[in-house]
Amino acid sequence: FLARGIDENDNGAISYVMQSLSVFAQRHNIAVIVAHHASKSSVLNGQNELQQAARGASALVDAARLVLNLKKIDNRVILNYSKHNNCANPGNIFFQRLDNGYLRNIPVPIDRGGGCI
Repeated sequence: FLARGIDENDNGAISYVMQSLSVFAQRHNIAVIVAHHASKSSVLNGQNELQQAARGASALVDAARLVLNLKKIDNRVILNYSKHNNCANPGNIFFQRLDNGYLRNIPVPIDRGGGCI
């Protein structure tokens, strides 16, 4: 992993990692997905759908073009777009967690207001 040994609270280090990933993505004409986790306090306070919920340096979220958050409520999971550059907010996507751990989309009529580019 590219960021092994990098302090997740160091904005300078995280900016360097994110810039490196951006250069790599542009060079190879690909998208890069970075998985991270919310801070314990944001989860306990019910704020894990916020852009600022990510643990560690704010440079991670600042550099991202799209930030998605997952929030578990009972046997449901909500996918929330907390940051979405260049598009209208597509709204939440709802899933039901099945006994085998799989997620099944729960159709909910949503006015998506246009898509991300």
